[in-house]
Amino acid sequence: MTDDRIDALHDKLDVIVDALSAIAESQHEQAAAIAGITAALDTQAHSLQLIALASAAAYYASGAAEPLPHEALEDPAFELFLRLHPDAGAPILGQADMDGHLERLDRVDKATLAAGFRELREKEELSLLEKARNRQVEYRVRQKHGDLERLEREGRDDRVR
Repeated sequence: MTDDRIDALHDKLDVIVDALSAIAESQHEQAAAIAGITAALDTQAHSLQLIALASAAAYYASGAAEPLPHEALEDPAFELFLRLHPDAGAPILGQADMDGHLERLDRVDKATLAAGFRELREKEELSLLEKARNRQVEYRVRQKHGDLERLEREGRDDRVR
């Protein structure tokens, strides 16, 4: 009788081992399916990011006077565009905003511009949009006035004399 019980126990253990093997195989299949879904989602996310870049580039290439809506500019998908937007490109916040900045900077002592732009670059709390705008403003000011650091040095030299 003891042998019968041991045989029955072995049979039950075999059933448990088979069930555990089936569960492990099912989990591997599910993991592979999840990996496939993840890869597809990554591909879609990359495509959406490229579409956002192309859309933004097309918008700015159109020379529109109005900026994109604030919600679009702050969207996470737009972050890459903001990082890559050329300093010499169309004004990120529209031509009117750029003209206003440049007009105000025309009234500022040129010897202080380099320090002002350095300070803006160091401000971590600025949004990517503000940083892109500031890079564009600085680019245009440097195009207009040349070497801002030289103007800064000359301004210091004039104050020392």
